[in-house]
Amino acid sequence: MKERYEGIDGLKAYAILGIVLMHILSNGNFGLNGLVFQKLIPSFTNLVFLFMMVSDFGMCCGYYQKFKDQKIGVGEFYIKRYSKIWPYFALLCVLDFVMSPSKSALYEVFANLTLCQGLLPNMNISVIGVSWTLAVILCFICCFPFSAFCWKTRNVHGWSLFVL
Repeated sequence: MKERYEGIDGLKAYAILGIVLMHILSNGNFGLNGLVFQKLIPSFTNLVFLFMMVSDFGMCCGYYQKFKDQKIGVGEFYIKRYSKIWPYFALLCVLDFVMSPSKSALYEVFANLTLCQGLLPNMNISVIGVSWTLAVILCFICCFPFSAFCWKTRNVHGWSLFVL
């Protein structure tokens, strides 16, 4: 049976709701004034960090024991994580290209789909301006199995290598 942390699920829902509100407000021209619309909701960008921490905690809880018990291999882990992120992102990139095709848009789609956006010099990403975050997330995901191995072997001569 999979262990659930309902408080953590609530935090994740709170972060998602705040992020959605922030994106709606920043991408619309509503002309709304007041403390809530000019200060509070724009500060919800910080909820991205909360969402990432809660998601990472869930990933650690779910995969650490699986790695430790050898119930999942590193290759399976990468396929599962990558397949959750890439298809939706690919759909957005292709839809953007179909709506405004150009040579530079094609380069951008290629850079985005290979997650190499940050490697291209002077790349002005217009498809999804925050697509660089996916490359960063996948970089951390690539490091996760190594981290799980370190956690598994963290006691060396009675000293803890990591403080968890």
